[in-house]
Amino acid sequence: MLYVTGYILIIGVLTVAMSLTGVDMISALFAVWTALGNIGYGYGPMLAETGTFRDFPDAAKWLMTLAMLLGRLGLLAVLVVALPSFWRP
Repeated sequence: MLYVTGYILIIGVLTVAMSLTGVDMISALFAVWTALGNIGYGYGPMLAETGTFRDFPDAAKWLMTLAMLLGRLGLLAVLVVALPSFWRP
């Protein structure tokens, strides 16, 4: 339950952050979902011409890089390491 909730919460937070960089909501949602799940292909109006993330702003690409790291390293492991209680003796 924690994993699914964390996954959905991170998708929501990163989608909002990416939309603040100037990406439309549909492209932002699918770009974050693609990056977090490491599935490769995106969907949305900004990807229609080339099928790549080339037209995204640099800040959006950094957010997608963060999502890729979270997805690759294991979402739950990264979230546990980020908790302050993990570092207390």
